[in-house]
Amino acid sequence: MFLGDMCKLKILRQGEVMTVEVKLDLVTSLVPTQLYDKRPSYLVYAGLVFVSLSQPYMQHQYCKDWARKAPIRLCDRVLYGVLNKAGQEVILLSQVLAAELTTGYETMANLQLFKVNGIPILNLKHLASVLDDITRPFSKNGDSHNSAAKTEITVTTDSCLKASPLPKQNEVTVKSSGANPRQNENIIPLKEISQGMDESDSRSCAKLKTLEDVKKDVERGSSVCDSDVDSLSEDRTSSTDPRKQDFVKSDSCARDSFFSSIQTAEENSGVDQDPTLLNREDFVHFELDKDKIIVLHIPTAYMAAPEILRQYAIGQSRSDDLPTPP
Repeated sequence: MFLGDMCKLKILRQGEVMTVEVKLDLVTSLVPTQLYDKRPSYLVYAGLVFVSLSQPYMQHQYCKDWARKAPIRLCDRVLYGVLNKAGQEVILLSQVLAAELTTGYETMANLQLFKVNGIPILNLKHLASVLDDITRPFSKNGDSHNSAAKTEITVTTDSCLKASPLPKQNEVTVKSSGANPRQNENIIPLKEISQGMDESDSRSCAKLKTLEDVKKDVERGSSVCDSDVDSLSEDRTSSTDPRKQDFVKSDSCARDSFFSSIQTAEENSGVDQDPTLLNREDFVHFELDKDKIIVLHIPTAYMAAPEILRQYAIGQSRSDDLPTPP
């Protein structure tokens, strides 16, 4: 008998003997029992290591007695998992490489991955394509930024090489003194101030001068007149009262703006759309088993991924059977 042949079987149903025909076919399980002449597939994204679940992987993680030592959910997938679609695989977050980007996620291991940014994941190739689509716009922006920076550097170096030799010390001091003209603009002669003042302003200036003189006299040990003290106390009370009023007004305005901002934030929080309260255009969400979620900033993850691979001496971020990253 070969695959595709029809086989007649006698079965007992409800106390009656029946003859049925069955077509011979291969047994397709959700989790492969062996990986013949094939290396295990993997994908590393910014320190997150993803693999496809198989019985050799279970033996490697939990030894030969994996059916007793492994978590119940993984054993259920391996022993009783049903293949619903062609090419379907169980994708696991095998481990999280310790790095600054993955702080707080290091303890997560051997958790099934269900969705990425709300997209159900079929297999490891599908995961690679989804991550490539998410990262591609940010990778183009990063490459263009780096190329622009390189062109600017080459232009400046060429200009420096073609330029004349360094100027003398006298020339440098002249240029540095004329580099900040605003400092000279802010300096106003004392005569101009006195000409533009009213009588009240001039009196206040006179009082300030007397205050300085009084301080000097106190330091020298001379006596202070009572009239000077009275004038000082009047000036202080008159100056502090409007300041208190201004402070109360500003405090009330700040409270009103704070409560209004809270109300607008509650209205536009977007809890129904996104429970994690993050914009999915700049962040990638990995929805895992046991209601756990990993959230990473895509531009930061794209920039930090090569450094994490070098830190752990990983040659490439994914196996050869997966598509190359952009």
